Amino acid sequence: MLSGLKIGGVLLLVLASSSVSLASADADLERRVMELTSRVIELERRLNAFESPQMVRMIEQNTASTNPGSSLDQANWNRLKVGYNYDEVRELVGEPVKVKKGAMEFWYYSDRRLDGPFVKFIFKKVHSWKSGLTE
Repeated sequence: MLSGLKIGGVLLLVLASSSVSLASADADLERRVMELTSRVIELERRLNAFESPQMVRMIEQNTASTNPGSSLDQANWNRLKVGYNYDEVRELVGEPVKVKKGAMEFWYYSDRRLDGPFVKFIFKKVHSWKSGLTE
């Protein structure tokens, strides 16, 4: 009987200490969740400020080309995006010097072909490009 009481006491002691450990772990998790929530709120605030119409306008003005349709203006190449169609590319960097058609289509903007500026199309959409200009 005495040994049963000792075992019961030991079990109670183990349960009590694990309950304290769980409470401590819960408090730590709650503190970490609160910290992360605060960080997410701050990041969302900063992202919203960055995406504001005024900021978008300022970025567009700073990257605006002084020579629309010219392959010699780095700002035009910087505005090029994957997925653009032929007309959008012509509007930005102008007519190519040479076009190579095949499974992939290449528009070359100098006689140096892949060593110079070019646009690579797949399925009539921009896949990649190289301006050939110093950035």
